[in-house]
Amino acid sequence: MSIKEQAYTFLMSYRSAVLSSHSAECPGYPFGSVIPYVIADDGTLVTLISRLAQHTKNILDNPKISLFVQAVSNDEPQASARLTVLCDAVRIEGESDIQSAAGRFYAYWPSNKDYHLNLDFDFFRLSILKLRFIAGFSKMGWIVPEVQDLRNPLSTEDQQSIIDHMNQDHRDAMIRYAQTAGLVLDDGGPTMVGVNAYGFDVAWGDRTARFFFDEPVAEPMDVRKRMIAMSKATEIKACLLH
Repeated sequence: MSIKEQAYTFLMSYRSAVLSSHSAECPGYPFGSVIPYVIADDGTLVTLISRLAQHTKNILDNPKISLFVQAVSNDEPQASARLTVLCDAVRIEGESDIQSAAGRFYAYWPSNKDYHLNLDFDFFRLSILKLRFIAGFSKMGWIVPEVQDLRNPLSTEDQQSIIDHMNQDHRDAMIRYAQTAGLVLDDGGPTMVGVNAYGFDVAWGDRTARFFFDEPVAEPMDVRKRMIAMSKATEIKACLLH
């Protein structure tokens, strides 16, 4: 797997990051905070943040930001994989775009549902300019993403068809996947919430796990082949999203 593919896989393995914005209160100084994010079909990141938050005020003053994600590990911090993502942030406007962002975001963050309707929260789109990925000692590099790199090759309709099919007709497989990732709670059951070129995501309550394909897919038939192979595999590559 190339350093670029490793970086994308790493980005998809998390759903929150440390945000560094330019301080409006103390110009010239960076301001650190934490935000949630999801990956949209066009390859941008989407976050939902409060209008009252200091980082929101900073972003509106200067939209150039960075996100930092580090592997959850008990090892030496500087030996852990980590990713810095340089982005341009813009508030999402327009009813259809807001609805699209809401549908994707709340699938991964159900506890935040309708914050943009009932509280002073807005969706922001983060367009990726460049990434710096450190996979380990002497394994690092800058990555300038191509337009198609993180874009979902599956149409919205195809994604929903796959999700509906798995949730309605393959509950046993979904439970097995969830158990493999340690995603088992007392109430409810697993639900597939997303699928893209690199894998699919399953939620159980307010926790979500990522399941990786052995290689990227380009169309629905590829997804079917990968899912069949995974159902027969003794090991499945997965991780809980943090």
